[in-house]
Amino acid sequence: MVLRSSWSVLIRLVEPDDWSHPSESLAVQRFRLQDDCPQILEVPPGFAAASMALTEGAILLVFSSGQIETAREDDIRYPTEQWKLVDSSGVKPN
Repeated sequence: MVLRSSWSVLIRLVEPDDWSHPSESLAVQRFRLQDDCPQILEVPPGFAAASMALTEGAILLVFSSGQIETAREDDIRYPTEQWKLVDSSGVKPN
């Protein structure tokens, strides 16, 4: 017996114009990754990313070219209200 799980993850990317005080009018790029169309999404340096599972049990693997020793310096967080990150369903990323 083969069990197959279905999953879906939403990724949002923003290219901040100023990392300390980014504009609220920046364009948000949206990508939906799901089981029936496996993909690799390469995010170039200079982007802020938000992700959320759209299905229970979804797992997102993230790989980085950075070093773990400097990861905390690259951990910048913004309020979810900073950009329009709400889906039509009204769900916000964590």
